[in-house]
Amino acid sequence: MSNEILFNKFTVALFGESLKEAHEKHICICCKKSVLDLINDPIDMAEYNISGICPKCWEEKFSEE
Repeated sequence: MSNEILFNKFTVALFGESLKEAHEKHICICCKKSVLDLINDPIDMAEYNISGICPKCWEEKFSEE
């Protein structure tokens, strides 16, 4: 089984849809909100393309406070 198939199974189990589905809908895989107004720079876009997570959710889940 390829890494892509495993990753898609993981995201479906965790978030209810695959990364591909989130990208096709232009939504964050976590909060399900449109990312079209949330992504303003190339770094945020690159992260979204990899993880499917919008900048706001990324900050909430992974910031070190």
